[in-house]
Amino acid sequence: MVVAYGDSITDASSCAEDAPVQCRWGDVLGRRFAQAAMPHVVVTQAIGGNRLLNRGRGPSALERFDRDVLAVPGVSHVLLLEGVNDLAGIGPDNPIGAEDLIAGYRQIVARAREHHLKIFISPILPWKNSSRHTAEREEVRLAVNNWIRTSGAFDAVIEFDRVVADPADPSQIAARYNTGDSLHPNADGKIAMANAIDLGLFRDAPRHTYQANMTGCEKSATSPTNAHISSTRGRVSPRRH
Repeated sequence: MVVAYGDSITDASSCAEDAPVQCRWGDVLGRRFAQAAMPHVVVTQAIGGNRLLNRGRGPSALERFDRDVLAVPGVSHVLLLEGVNDLAGIGPDNPIGAEDLIAGYRQIVARAREHHLKIFISPILPWKNSSRHTAEREEVRLAVNNWIRTSGAFDAVIEFDRVVADPADPSQIAARYNTGDSLHPNADGKIAMANAIDLGLFRDAPRHTYQANMTGCEKSATSPTNAHISSTRGRVSPRRH
């Protein structure tokens, strides 16, 4: 059982069960498992406006982890995409820095490890030109994402941010993947994100950083892409569960 854990980008209510095309990235990943005759099932546990550290709309990701991840029967993997709403709330009354978000991620990793779960993460997606974006908040995003990519804290880093980024300006979502608010990827963007996940990650592989094949994503937003897997051995040792 795989839990897709996050905020509105993962919840994607416009892509839920009654939508013409089920385009939540968790749903697309689940269909890919079925097509590959793999036994994995994806459960989406996401809340619009959710934050990693503090309550936003509903309990924070830290607060609800036991209920929404650990209590899922048969859970074996967590794929985490959280943090942009924490960035949006940074201000004089809420002076969150990169170190605070990193501490929050470390807590989730510790909870997952305690229960022998594999924990995957995506860096925070680009959000330049969205209503809450500022240069200060962008600096925090870049610092957090650098830590996510280089820390070795996670079993895998799945770079959704690079899948949907504008090649000419990686701090913003590419026009073809932008819903118009410069924060949420559209249906094609979410499908591309799901198609950029290497299914081999769920076959008990060692920890590694996964970088989507951007050419493959550009060729098709509806079929699985080939992926380049860059091993981080030497930096990250495999973890046995």
